[in-house]
Amino acid sequence: MTPSRSRRVAQRVVRSGLTEQVYEALKAEIINDEFAAGERLIIDQLAQRLEVSATPVREALARLAGQDLVLVEPYVGYAIAPPPTVDELAQMFEAREAIEVFAARLACERMDDAGILGLREINARIVSRNYGGARYDDFADFISDNQEFHELLVAGARNESLQKAFRALNYDTRIALVTRGRGIPDLDEIYKDHEKIITALSKHSAASAEKAVVAHIRQGSRRLLSEFRSEEAKPRR
Repeated sequence: MTPSRSRRVAQRVVRSGLTEQVYEALKAEIINDEFAAGERLIIDQLAQRLEVSATPVREALARLAGQDLVLVEPYVGYAIAPPPTVDELAQMFEAREAIEVFAARLACERMDDAGILGLREINARIVSRNYGGARYDDFADFISDNQEFHELLVAGARNESLQKAFRALNYDTRIALVTRGRGIPDLDEIYKDHEKIITALSKHSAASAEKAVVAHIRQGSRRLLSEFRSEEAKPRR
């Protein structure tokens, strides 16, 4: 490799790492509700505050827009996206169920032992961590691990279209927005539900896998939607 090419590769790696850091910083601030919905995001101002150039900020914002955390309007710029409504959350859970149930049925036929082991390792990691607070920083590991578990489950179907559909839901970021201030109160139930899914997959039982996935998703849906509807029903001062 020539010296000039080596320098170019190094520059791309450093820039990529910087973009990731800016992305993570802004993502945490958005999920922690440090911006108001609809608030404009000025690239130069963010770059100055974060002490970086405009390029990694612009790249980070584009990525956040793809995850429904910020809105982008051509020739205007970026703004904070509003949190999902109760109806949007309900639709997301319905879509999740449709995708994951079918994926689980296929995974019973197509997932190999390595995939099963991977699910077990992720679930063990989930239950072993300490999620002590209600800020995103406190439960970010859970959001990441839980997303990885469900992505691996869907990947077990060996169907790229299903994987794309699941990723397009942006479930991890949407669920982080609605769990901020709450933390993860039902960790034991999540762990047990995951274990039932893993057991069904290991036994190649499509019926059991479908039942376990439906129960898991609907339990989470009922809890979150019930909390949100109760909040909406409270009189505003």
